[in-house]
Amino acid sequence: MFIPYAYFGSFSQKNMRKVSYVLNQTLCLKSWSFLMILTLSCNPCLAESTPMATLPAIQLQPTHINVNEIKSPKGITAWIVESHDIPVISVALAFKGAGMAADPKGKSGLAHLLSGMLDEGAGPWTSQEFKKFLAEKNIELSISTSQDTFQISFRTVKKSIGDAFQVLHTILTQPRFDHKAIVRVKNQILTILEQSLHSEQFIATQKLQSLLYGNHPYGMTAQQTLKEFPKITAEEMRQFMKERLSRDQLLISAVGDITEQELKTYIDKTLGDLPEKATPSHLRKATLHNLGTTTIETLDIPQSIVFFAQSGICRNHPDFYAVFLMMKIMGDGEFESRLWNEIREKRGLAYGIDADLNWSQYSSLVLGGTATNNKTVKEAVNIIRKVWQDMRQGATQAELDFIKKRMMGGFALNFSSTLKIAKALLIYQIDNLGADYINKRNSFIAAVTLDDINRVAQSFLKPEQLTFVIVGQPEGFSASNSVQNSLTGNTQRKTTRST
Repeated sequence: MFIPYAYFGSFSQKNMRKVSYVLNQTLCLKSWSFLMILTLSCNPCLAESTPMATLPAIQLQPTHINVNEIKSPKGITAWIVESHDIPVISVALAFKGAGMAADPKGKSGLAHLLSGMLDEGAGPWTSQEFKKFLAEKNIELSISTSQDTFQISFRTVKKSIGDAFQVLHTILTQPRFDHKAIVRVKNQILTILEQSLHSEQFIATQKLQSLLYGNHPYGMTAQQTLKEFPKITAEEMRQFMKERLSRDQLLISAVGDITEQELKTYIDKTLGDLPEKATPSHLRKATLHNLGTTTIETLDIPQSIVFFAQSGICRNHPDFYAVFLMMKIMGDGEFESRLWNEIREKRGLAYGIDADLNWSQYSSLVLGGTATNNKTVKEAVNIIRKVWQDMRQGATQAELDFIKKRMMGGFALNFSSTLKIAKALLIYQIDNLGADYINKRNSFIAAVTLDDINRVAQSFLKPEQLTFVIVGQPEGFSASNSVQNSLTGNTQRKTTRST
């Protein structure tokens, strides 16, 4: 579940007015916050939306959540958690293979534009009429896209559930795509994209994904999108919906005051008219390039941004939980990890540092980041490499016990509302974890032993594969050990120098 290797994943979705760098979703749905100074969830997926009246949260403990898998008469599968104490319902759905990586060739940004247009009017509603209807019916609607999926969610009160599903049906079957709205939303996105080119975090993200993924869609650059995005048409968005938003790629979760029979009726009526099957995807597993290199993007700023990565582990790998906990011991950004202690506590080189597993449908990485004074970049990079190497010698039982307690104890905090639960269940479906995962997850964490941690540390950690991207004016890097680009002023030069 690695949500955005690309820039569009960096923008909040509803109005797309804010720049917020996102690389999120660890196993506990924790956003990879420091690396991108991010605000989009992720989820892997939160979006700005029309404000709704204050609704009471349903407090459910994950060990007591009864998740049932149902199938409608038309064969649509969904997960449901019934809770009738409070008249609130949340529904989240995703279309696999319909994210930004699925943009047609030469139409980079199409899926993202679509996510911004579906709430700009549909069926009989103009853009303003649509927003007014949502407000009157107390419906909170969110539409977003990640690299791999197209996601829609809503939350409403019981009496408006029929209206909410009507809205969902209308935006999926009768989108308006009015010309004025397309022009306005395009201009908003282009403005944000152009402004982001001056952000050091954005520059580092772009460079890292481009280096690692090359010509794969995960490596798409903002410059390429700036050329292709303005040419996208309403008809091309309609064609994308026909090809990608299909029933065979659909995942649904519903939580709250709704019965199984009600949900079956609503989803058949709402989603039964969608295309039965998606057009076969051209996407393939990404091959990582330039592992072990250091790239410097020269920018006149007092602090350098340092991003680093190595190959990761897929979500269904039998050693996933051992690697997950090992990385928490090494790089958890929540005030206690080996990187945190070495970089911040002992030396005061940075305000924070993080390194974590991130995964998507076609790739998996360890990603980390920090920011430090230009004079101390070299020292910070050397410490990161040393922590990587030292971890290969093994963890301690105290470290494992601490991180287990933290991961298991904090898990319930992700499930304080119907919407949070619905989105979590959707992520578990995307990752093929099973309907009972929410209740079994802590047992998987508890089962990891110190021997497991130390075994995977030896095989998984590869200090020689650490890839660094540094944006700033770092001192101590010579032409013999870096690939360097200049972004100072209006000039740009490049030499090919790599370790």
